[in-house]
Amino acid sequence: MNFDMKAPPRPYIVHIAALDAHGGIGHKGRMPWHIREEQQFFRQQTTGHLLLMGRRTYESLGRMTLPERRIVVLSHRCPAGIQRFGHETMKADLSWSDNLDEVFSKAAQAKETVYVCGGASVYAQTLTRADALILSRIPGIYACDAFYPKIPADMICVAEQTYPQFTVCLYRRIGRQTEF
Repeated sequence: MNFDMKAPPRPYIVHIAALDAHGGIGHKGRMPWHIREEQQFFRQQTTGHLLLMGRRTYESLGRMTLPERRIVVLSHRCPAGIQRFGHETMKADLSWSDNLDEVFSKAAQAKETVYVCGGASVYAQTLTRADALILSRIPGIYACDAFYPKIPADMICVAEQTYPQFTVCLYRRIGRQTEF
């Protein structure tokens, strides 16, 4: 008898977020700051990848897609006529899913890196699965009603890059083996 105890395939999962000094990430469905250079950094990091976000985060984009990126909206409220996420939609610009495990399983099969882009609920649901965090630290405290979850103790900052209006810190999980 052979018990195959290999872990199920999983994608490389990266959280990417901008947060103020108190961990604030948004106010009334919008980012409370507008820093062009930070937006350019986000675009550079996520181009060519699969982005996972919640419905409200997607709606804050003005219900558009982002060039050269594929968006999966995680929501229990999938609008009628919208394409559901699945193998046949791995290359679609936009699809919706209500099943986080399905998204990660299919992304793993396709050897995709998944960038989790918010909001607070999606960050909280996926934090224990994240392999890395790319956090842009915006100086100051803003009026926020949405916050990034507490960074786990097994995530350490391994690299930092300072820009004129923000600092980016790359966190990696200690001791986790990755598939690729």
